[in-house]
Amino acid sequence: MNARTLMLRNVVALVVASSGIFVICTLQSCTSVASGPSQPAVDISGTWEGSTSAGCFMARGRCNAYRLITMSIVQNGSNLSGSYTCAYGNMICLGDMNSGTIATGRVDGSYVPDLGVQLSNGVDCLYQGHFTGNQGEGGYMCLYGGRMLEQGSWQLKRKS
Repeated sequence: MNARTLMLRNVVALVVASSGIFVICTLQSCTSVASGPSQPAVDISGTWEGSTSAGCFMARGRCNAYRLITMSIVQNGSNLSGSYTCAYGNMICLGDMNSGTIATGRVDGSYVPDLGVQLSNGVDCLYQGHFTGNQGEGGYMCLYGGRMLEQGSWQLKRKS
């Protein structure tokens, strides 16, 4: 696990703990960072297409920003890596960054507690959610320098 990913997880836990607001971090994912999967991982490898929709909580002019995303996920056991792309929906991608790397992630059964996307401008996004069959959905939040820039929801469908 790299330092950016560890910092992202710690900031997520800190934001939730200090504000009392449920962002996207669940108690299980915040407290079991070092533990392995408790259920067999479903296979989510492949290309997934869908969208993100920014919430209005901390959006700073990006309330309801809708973008089209693609995640090409590589799965090795319960560990995830791969690539991320973003395209204009009704607003430009966060930081005008159209691509990134799935730097870390894991799957526990059908639950993905910490899919970390890193953009080249230093923005880190954490996706959490569930995959069932050929669909996935959940929440995300993006941080830069320890400050939350955006949070919202995502949905994906398997393309291949």
